Amino acid sequence: MVRASPTKQPHQPPCHSHLLPAVWSFGVVIWEMLTSDDPYSELDEQQAGQAIVRNQTLPLLENWPEQLRTLMTQCWDAVPDNRPSFHECLRRLHAISVTQNW
Repeated sequence: MVRASPTKQPHQPPCHSHLLPAVWSFGVVIWEMLTSDDPYSELDEQQAGQAIVRNQTLPLLENWPEQLRTLMTQCWDAVPDNRPSFHECLRRLHAISVTQNW
């Protein structure tokens, strides 16, 4: 199972930049919960690592709520500073759970 993430860029501000790779991985965890599958399972570890560095994201299914697909896509943004904070992820997951009656 691969849970690596693209590394942060050197120009990031120190405020929460150390968490941005974890936010990327959080998007993968959401994907895993929705699919019950291992990410990049069709690739060996080296290929998976290369796919991650190339920002090759995981497939999103159309029948998933749009808000979840958007959140995962934003977690996987190639520019780490564009990724949401964990606080924002949790706020949005709560809103999704209310609208989806989870």
